[in-house]
Amino acid sequence: KESEPEKALLSITVCDVACGSGHILLSAARRIATELSKIRTGEDQPSPSAFREAVRDVIRHCIYGVDLNLLAVELAKVALWLEAHNPGEPLNFLDHKIKCGDAIVGLAHMEELEDGIATEAFKKLPGDDDTARTLAQRNKTEKETSQRVIDFDEHVGQKINEVNTVHNQFTEMPETTPEEIEAKQSAYQTLTSGENWQRLKTLADIKTAQFFIPKTVENRERLITDSTYRDMLGSNSLSKESRAVSKANTVAGEKRFFHWFLEFPEVFAKGGFDCILGNPPFRGGLY
Repeated sequence: KESEPEKALLSITVCDVACGSGHILLSAARRIATELSKIRTGEDQPSPSAFREAVRDVIRHCIYGVDLNLLAVELAKVALWLEAHNPGEPLNFLDHKIKCGDAIVGLAHMEELEDGIATEAFKKLPGDDDTARTLAQRNKTEKETSQRVIDFDEHVGQKINEVNTVHNQFTEMPETTPEEIEAKQSAYQTLTSGENWQRLKTLADIKTAQFFIPKTVENRERLITDSTYRDMLGSNSLSKESRAVSKANTVAGEKRFFHWFLEFPEVFAKGGFDCILGNPPFRGGLY
């Protein structure tokens, strides 16, 4: 029904937040590709080659997946590659579309950074000592009395916009030859190792990691409360708290934090995904 139906179909974003080996994502790709190939050919039953070409384009533009299991992520990529492979063309570059991480542990939107450190992060858990109570009270006081005004747009908003700009340039790179795939892979590594991307990831990791670091005397210098975090948020450098930052980065790697606004910036710049896929909740006989 759109004036440009092909463009409209390829603008749809679909994500499976626990994609496993990619079975459900493949079904989504085939579903969209069926309509896309019909529009392109004007036929009710497009040829296998037309359908396969449509699948390849849909996987490149529309399909996203996340899974905590690294092997499952690699299997999902293989499944998508097999489905979209065309003779004489290289396999799609999928590292930016199918990712390994914990889909429910991390930040969804960049605005969450502005909230600072949650006092709930210092709730005492088994294995914690009185450090938890002390830090919880300190964090609560800091949040209630803080008068620090931070230009969030300058220190965060502009940086995510710069990441989005570079990411958009990267996604437009062609994928028709092995050399182009290699160039795209190199460009993506440059993006994710860049100063802006790494700073935003570190800030998000620090905010999330406080929930996971044991609240003990030994870790006291490795925990960050709201006042210190806001100083970091309003600065261009994180080196002053290197031990605490290092601990947060380590925990983030172990737990595989997943910050959606940074992992899929082109999607969250537009408000999020059009469709989220997943298995129905079989537990308890509910469907």
